[in-house]
Amino acid sequence: MISFSKKINIGKLLFALIPFTVKMTNAVQGYGTTGMSGSDALAIAANANKVWMVNSAGRIYEFVNNTWIQKQGSDGRDIAINSDGAIWLVNSAGRIYKYNGSSWTQMPGSAGKRIAAGNGQVWLVNSQGEIYKFNGSAWQRMPGSDGRDIAVSNDGKIWLTNTVGKIYEWNGQSWQQLDGSDGNTLSANTHKLYFVNTAGRIYYRTY
Repeated sequence: MISFSKKINIGKLLFALIPFTVKMTNAVQGYGTTGMSGSDALAIAANANKVWMVNSAGRIYEFVNNTWIQKQGSDGRDIAINSDGAIWLVNSAGRIYKYNGSSWTQMPGSAGKRIAAGNGQVWLVNSQGEIYKFNGSAWQRMPGSDGRDIAVSNDGKIWLTNTVGKIYEWNGQSWQQLDGSDGNTLSANTHKLYFVNTAGRIYYRTY
């Protein structure tokens, strides 16, 4: 069994490396977590009491009664769940879809790469690193470029990592750089911002 916990100062902010324990079985327990069934996940989203996942083959699943149920559709790349339970998907061709309860409705836009939702908002990073916000009918280009991943919390805060790993927070008009670097993917909720760095280590900070 391997177990560790560590905190690292990055600039002025204190990012905590999330402690975890790995048992040499198929069970993994960690920072308030328990291993789930399933494997080969590429992207996962959780919000509004729902959990959906896209695997490395692009198949789409919903976690129901401790079982992954395959849903209609394929070729998924990234997935997001809004605070109202709406499911958004980007496929490997960059097309953007919203689940209507029984099938996927294609939405405006193309070249999507990463998608995030929360607080009734949907944000997108496209394959050129450009940043967009959905205004209800179309994608509005937002300031900034060179985006890698984006996160939206249910209290309406937005964070971004760029392709060199810098981390930013949206202040309503522009992107404010935070201390820290080497950010790869992001997730945020319940007053915590989580990020995974390029080495696969997981950190969080409160806000």
